[in-house]
Amino acid sequence: MSAWRVQGLSLPGYSHMRSGLPCQDAHRHAILEKVKADGPVVVLAVADGAGSRSRSAEGAEMVVSLAVAAVEEALSEYVPADGEAWKELLCSSFQAVLTRFHDHATQLADGHGADDFATTLTVAVLSGEWLGIASLGDGFVVVRTEEPDGPAAAFHLVTQPPVVGEYSNQTVFVTSAGALESLYVCCIQDACVTGLMLSTDGLAQPALRWADGVPRRPNTSFAKGVLDFAEKSDADPRALAQLLLSDDVVRRNADDKTLLLAVRG
Repeated sequence: MSAWRVQGLSLPGYSHMRSGLPCQDAHRHAILEKVKADGPVVVLAVADGAGSRSRSAEGAEMVVSLAVAAVEEALSEYVPADGEAWKELLCSSFQAVLTRFHDHATQLADGHGADDFATTLTVAVLSGEWLGIASLGDGFVVVRTEEPDGPAAAFHLVTQPPVVGEYSNQTVFVTSAGALESLYVCCIQDACVTGLMLSTDGLAQPALRWADGVPRRPNTSFAKGVLDFAEKSDADPRALAQLLLSDDVVRRNADDKTLLLAVRG
């Protein structure tokens, strides 16, 4: 298996820039050199802090760090060999993240609770032919598959985010009661996966195709464009930032925007 190249950025949306608010999105990734697996292992995480909570930017930064650390810790013990084992690892890692997040946030809040740090969280793990995804909230994942000497690349919407809204009461956060009951977990075994795009809901309109108010499939031109960009060894990160701040993207959603891209190098 070839190595993975990862590139990501989080940018404040127009509504936050206009209000003088910081970006409440965050992303983090790690390439796990010490994990003994069939090929490189990559962990990716994106988070979207609740726009209505006072310390959600801190929450987003904290939860992506905890997520990457929890998955790395679990994989240092064993690397799953089948789908059910991957699901168990992702669920137990997510449980550890929620517990540690609550403890840290409560401590930072001087015992007043963790609600002010509310955030979503989407995690993906790439290991050999396996792709594992665990998501809480309205983040989404698009996968690119390519068969050797086969047809053109195909793009797949793996998660199904709910209707987008920065302050939507439909969103589940890591601080929500019974959060684990809403956890989405998916495991895929496919050697043809060559690209991955994780994002927060600020890009759901331009990155996805909608029907009847529901995201149905990826916007192929958007996904192809950003993943092709990530494959360029001399790509200027400023060009990706310019895309996310372009009029066509901003007019569709004024929320913060995060892209975390992984491509086979």
